[in-house]
Amino acid sequence: MTAVLQGPGADEQSVAESNVREYAATEPHPSAPVQGPTHCGLAMTPSGAGAGSEPAWPMWSCACGFRVDADISDFAGSIWSAAARVESLEWEMDAARDALALAIRSAAVAGLPKAELQLASGLDEAALRDLMG
Repeated sequence: MTAVLQGPGADEQSVAESNVREYAATEPHPSAPVQGPTHCGLAMTPSGAGAGSEPAWPMWSCACGFRVDADISDFAGSIWSAAARVESLEWEMDAARDALALAIRSAAVAGLPKAELQLASGLDEAALRDLMG
């Protein structure tokens, strides 16, 4: 199978299915918030370099071991980005839960037995009853 991958500012390219996983693991994802600098093609993670009671100076660390000093505001920005992502995911979860509830109600009205509703939804009886409201 061949997939066509397209990114911002890039031409379409055909990629064999075996390479899709490698591409997904190394390329930045448009939906993932940028939380800091990158190195080796991957996002660096925030860390501190202090030891013991010595205050930790904020740094960005790469998985390869490369580190760079960070400004405190870099970390505040990463918190804002992460909090915004959590909020977005909460909205998506609410929408998905509403879609599941609608699908369950529709199936129940159509006569699908409760046991099959539970099996298909992965919910126990109490959760199913709560979702059907």
